[in-house]
Amino acid sequence: MGVFANLPVALAPAMGLNAFFAFVVVQAMGLPWQVGMGAIFWGRGWSAAADYFPRALLDDC
Repeated sequence: MGVFANLPVALAPAMGLNAFFAFVVVQAMGLPWQVGMGAIFWGRGWSAAADYFPRALLDDC
């Protein structure tokens, strides 16, 4: 979008989640941004593990 309109603007899906995270989780709860980023990485790690283990068990059957 930014290339065609000659503007330094980028569009990406789910950018609203970034605003939710920045304003609600970090700012409203009074947490430092480092804690918020840590929560994202922990959540992604658990999400990947929750996807991996059932698939590994089903592949053995």
